[in-house]
Amino acid sequence: MKADIEFICESQGLQIGFELLLYRDVEEIARSVDKGTYDAVLAVLPESSRDGFNHDNTHEKIKRRLEVPSQCLLYEHTLPKKWVDKPVHEFKEKDARMAKRVRNTYDLCLLNLLVKHHWFPFAPASAFNYNVHVGLDVGGVHNTHAMACLGYGFRRPNDLLLFRPEEIPIEFQKKEPIPTDSLFRGLSGLFDLVASQLSSNGVRPDFETVLFIRDGKLFGDGDKWNERDALEKLYANYLKRGLISEKATWTAVELLKGAEGWRVFRNDLNVTNPLVGKCIFPFDDDKTGLICTTGAPYLTQGTACPLLAHVLDIRGESNRNAVMQDLIWESDLCFTKPDMGMSLPWVLNVADTGALQLSRSYNISGITA
Repeated sequence: MKADIEFICESQGLQIGFELLLYRDVEEIARSVDKGTYDAVLAVLPESSRDGFNHDNTHEKIKRRLEVPSQCLLYEHTLPKKWVDKPVHEFKEKDARMAKRVRNTYDLCLLNLLVKHHWFPFAPASAFNYNVHVGLDVGGVHNTHAMACLGYGFRRPNDLLLFRPEEIPIEFQKKEPIPTDSLFRGLSGLFDLVASQLSSNGVRPDFETVLFIRDGKLFGDGDKWNERDALEKLYANYLKRGLISEKATWTAVELLKGAEGWRVFRNDLNVTNPLVGKCIFPFDDDKTGLICTTGAPYLTQGTACPLLAHVLDIRGESNRNAVMQDLIWESDLCFTKPDMGMSLPWVLNVADTGALQLSRSYNISGITA
C-alpha cells in the first residue's frame, strides 16, 4: 500500500513520502506523531464494514485524539492479500474490477488527506460575484454547536483561494438561534484571523463583497434581536476600521434544504429530474427562489430536492441572479470527485460537517472532503 500510494503521488508530480507504523492502539499512533515530524496520518482500520458504527471504534478514537489531519480506510478496502506479492499487470488482467476499485479507493483517500491538509486539487476557473463566502450552521446530535467556515478569494480564484473553519463559542446551552454577541465575536475573530494572515503575506484583504450562507433561517427573539443584527454589527465594525468602503455589498442567504416540500422536474418527453443549475422564482417575493444543486446528470435515480433560498441585503443592493449563481457554482465545487456535485455550497458543507465533528469531541484539524 505504501508503494502504491507513493506511486500515485509521484505520477501526479507530488513529492510526498509515507512511513509505515504497525500500531496496537491509537495512543501508539499519537506518540509517534508527537515525537516525529509527521504532518498527516493515513490509517488502515482493523474493523470491518460489518461492525457498524460506535463511539469507541478506532476511527472515532483517531479523530478525537490526533491533532494532525487524518484519513481512514477499512482494511477490507485495501489490496487483497493474495495480490500483494504479484505483479500489477497480472492483478489487472485477472481481476480488472477489483484492481480499479482499489486504485480508486487509494486515489480518493489520498486526495481527501491532501484537502484536509489545505491542498486543493481543483479550483474555479472563473470569477465568482462575491469574494468572501461564509457558511453558518448550528448542528450536532442536539444542535449544541455553532460553526462557521469562511472561504476567501472567489473573485480571483486563480490567485488565492483559502478556507478557514472555526467554532463560534457560545456560553449558553441553547445554541440556536445564535446569540447576537456570540455570533459577532465569533465572526469578528474569524474575519480578523484571515485578514491578519493575508496581510502578513503581503495581500490586502478584500471584504467588499461578502455572502453569508445560513443553514436555515436567521432566527432571533421577535423584534428584540435577530442573528442578522450580528452581521450588520460586523459590517459597521469593519467600515469604522477602514477595512471596507461604504460601497461594500454584504448579502445573506437563508437556505432551506427541505425546500418546504417543493420539487422541480424537467419535461423532456418524459418527466425527469432537473438539470443541476436550474433556478426559478415562482413566488411573489422576488428574492426567494428554488435552486437545483442535485439532479441530472449527477442523480440518476429518485427525485431531486431543490434548495429554497431567500436573499437578504445586509448592506448594499444585491443582484439575485448573481447570488444564485454563486450558490450553484459553489455547490459544484467538489475538491475530490469532480464528476459529482454536492447539494450544499462548499462553505456550508464544511460548517455542517464541522458542527457534527464538534459534537463528537473531534479536533477540527482539516477540512473534511
